[in-house]
Amino acid sequence: MSDSADDEPTSYTVQVKLTTYSKVTKAPRKKGQTTTTSWKKNPRIKSKELDYNFQDSDENYIAFLNALLMACSLKFSVTPTRRFTISVQVPPALKAGAIDVDKLSDYSRVVAKIASGTVDKAITVYMDEQEIKRKKLPKRQEDAQDDSQDDLTDEDKSASDDANGGELSNLERELARIRGLLEEKYRSDHDNTFAYPDPVSGELWPLTLFMMKEWARNIYDGKATISVIRDLLSPSICLLLENARSHGTADA
Repeated sequence: MSDSADDEPTSYTVQVKLTTYSKVTKAPRKKGQTTTTSWKKNPRIKSKELDYNFQDSDENYIAFLNALLMACSLKFSVTPTRRFTISVQVPPALKAGAIDVDKLSDYSRVVAKIASGTVDKAITVYMDEQEIKRKKLPKRQEDAQDDSQDDLTDEDKSASDDANGGELSNLERELARIRGLLEEKYRSDHDNTFAYPDPVSGELWPLTLFMMKEWARNIYDGKATISVIRDLLSPSICLLLENARSHGTADA
């Protein structure tokens, strides 16, 4: 990557390899036994591809993890305190030389390795679905509203209701209302995608539901309006928006 301010940041192709699992349920063989459930690793690796501009910063690290999750259609979100482990293979290194990344210092090593060499092939990132689930990451807001109640036990629901006193539900309803206004304003007339027209260049910036969730929260907090997006999102979401624009598409 170039350090010159006059140069555009270098975008690298990233190939994501996700190990997935299938639920295996065994019926009881004898009366009185209970049904058992286990997870079996799928032999076929799920592969996705995206472009990304690597920078040595915590915001860029968080944005990269969220970009990986979205590329694989995983309904989770990384936060400054909740992350998951990945393994990054930077060419010409082989898989055995991949760097395990679970903190910023590891990510900095990856960025330094990319910057110090000539990367002429895709950077490979290895992810494990079960490892991600074990981290108990929060769900993306738009997905959490749909199915979070299905994932909670009765005890969890009761504890959540007692702790929040109904206030969280009111907040969620208001955020959903604001997102509805954003979706109505920025929905494409041709398909079910969303884009923000840059007021200066006229260029369309692809918007994911995750980005609009962040935008809605800023509106709710009085830091943004329906018509203004630039410089109002958190640094990690701005990075996602930049990468979505440079790549041309963004998976919701």
